[in-house]
This record gives sequence, C-alpha cells and structure tokens, in this order.
Amino acid sequence: MITDNRSCNRDPARVRPIRLLQQDAKLGVAPPLEDPERFEPFRLPKLPLSLARWTNAFGYRVRRRRDVCVALILMLDCEQRQWVTPAVPTQECNHERVLWNLRASDYGDRRGAERIAGSFQTWAADAEPIDIADHLPAFDGLHLVDQYQGKELHRSWMFLRCAGENSLADPAEILVDELRSTLRRYSHRMTFT
Repeated sequence: MITDNRSCNRDPARVRPIRLLQQDAKLGVAPPLEDPERFEPFRLPKLPLSLARWTNAFGYRVRRRRDVCVALILMLDCEQRQWVTPAVPTQECNHERVLWNLRASDYGDRRGAERIAGSFQTWAADAEPIDIADHLPAFDGLHLVDQYQGKELHRSWMFLRCAGENSLADPAEILVDELRSTLRRYSHRMTFT
C-alpha cells in the first residue's frame, strides 16, 4: 500500500534509518535509540556535489520521459562514513508528486552498514518550502526536493529533519564539491597545453 510520505509505514526491525543529532552547530549521525545494531556516532559527512547532481539527473530524466515525479532513498554507509548510491523505493509516480513507502525489499541488497539517511524527490505542485516540508518523509536525514514547472526544473530545496523537525538547509553547509578538491589535489599531475 502506498501512503503519503509523512506517514511512511516502517518496521523498525527491517528499516534501518539514522538519527541526526545537533552538536554545537554540527550535525551528528547516530543509530535510533531502539536500534539493536549500534554504531559509534559520527559527524554527518557533506553530500558530494556529484551525488546531488546524480539525483537531479535521475529526476530530470524521469520527468522528461514520463512527465511524472519520482523519489530516491539517500543511503549512508555508517562504517565508511560516506554517502553511497541511493536506493529506488517502491512508489506511485504521478504528475504533481510521488507517494512511497519504505519497504525492506527496496534496499535489502545493501550492506548491513548502509542506513537510510534521507530522500530525494521531484515535485510539480506549486508550493512554497513550508508546504513541501509538511510532506517530507517522517525520518531524520537530508531531504532534497527538485520542483518542476512542466518538464523544466524550476528550483531546488534542501531540508534537514532532526528530532522530528524540518528546516531548510544551507547548501554551503551540506554539499562538498569533491571534483574541485580532486582537481586541486592532482593538478600537479596535469599539463595543460
């Protein structure tokens, strides 16, 4: 059964989310309190810009080809402490927004250390950030939303959900341009002619 994202049905024994902690203006990652598989809390890594662009491209391709909205589950490897390729949840894609549930089978092929750490979704409904925030999934993490007008990207939003509260996120605090740092680190190996 597909439900509104706010009321995602989830079996805590099968769905493996993270919990965000606010620590002196920094965000930390910890397991949910009821989680039997504990790990040491750590600082939330910045989301690679290449991964954010990958989610944008995925949403754009589906929008252009099918004229519907789509969702992804953002995954974090809590052993490696890095973001990994998103999972695709079972979903009902329609023109204005997507409805989906968390089902263990949607990410059952993932390593045990990989946890649900947010979402990506596209919207075509005319809405302000406060309206979008009301429809974000009810689990902690980073939630990305691309808002479309017709088949063209209109604007993008980033939200953080921490302790049950949604807030707009500053991309400069959340994203890292790993391509820029890679070019800087290895520029001595390149000769430009």
